Amino acid sequence: RYTAGPVDRHAVYEVIDGERRYQDDGQGPTPRPRPPGTETEELTLGEGLLCIEELLRKARSCWYTPNGNVAALDQLRKLAAVAVQLQENYGVVSRD
Repeated sequence: RYTAGPVDRHAVYEVIDGERRYQDDGQGPTPRPRPPGTETEELTLGEGLLCIEELLRKARSCWYTPNGNVAALDQLRKLAAVAVQLQENYGVVSRD
């Protein structure tokens, strides 16, 4: 569902949180299964960065199509949620 902008920041966070719930439910490309003996199914930081690069590539590609802004925003929601997931798993650095 597309909501035309500008959109309140809290509404944006709510949509990203919904995407995180989708990821946590095991849908989408993450988390990935790990080899036997591995303690976690979380994306490594490197894998997450690769996912972000791929989602950004898809967003750029979508943007160059009819209705491209909406299609690109769909990819950006996923990208934002992967970025949040990485910070949940590996920590966050505050702006001083």
